Amino acid sequence: MGSYYKHTAAQSVKIPYSFRCEQCHQDSGLLDAVITGSSSLNTHSKVLSDREQVKLTQAARAALIRELQSVYRNATQKQVYAAAFCDECPHCHQPQSWAIAQMKGDQFTGPITALVVALICSLGTYFFSDTQSISLSLGIFAAGVVVGGVLLARNRTKISAKQKAASTAMEHERPTIHWEAVQDLLDERV
Repeated sequence: MGSYYKHTAAQSVKIPYSFRCEQCHQDSGLLDAVITGSSSLNTHSKVLSDREQVKLTQAARAALIRELQSVYRNATQKQVYAAAFCDECPHCHQPQSWAIAQMKGDQFTGPITALVVALICSLGTYFFSDTQSISLSLGIFAAGVVVGGVLLARNRTKISAKQKAASTAMEHERPTIHWEAVQDLLDERV
């Protein structure tokens, strides 16, 4: 049996942005959001050939362009800003209301993952163990449900705390993202 080597390549781009704080009303100054795209390739050799290296680099660039276009679409059409756009004011360190939508979109990721893992483990325990104990399988699944519930409660608490901190603002602002810095990548087709 041969061994495989995993080669990865990543490309990133910085998007300048700024915002006016909703709490202290100061300008944040120019900040950078870093968007990254990566790709991997499994081979039998430790060193990639030139052709494989070019292929891996092109795949990483394509992944970067897809990610960048997704971030652009979400920001311009849905007003959902990627986590790369830090919403903490550099002056008063308060969160901004425009970042809450992204957190709401990600709140179920951890709990759903916990439930899927628990379901796979409980079914695997039931079908592939010698005893086929349904109580053990249900116990494993129940533990996954508890973990999923705890993760969901933690996520909801984080969102609630951020909403409470951001709700004291009288004006709700949006960040100014300088898309022209990456316009050439946004215009590329993958």
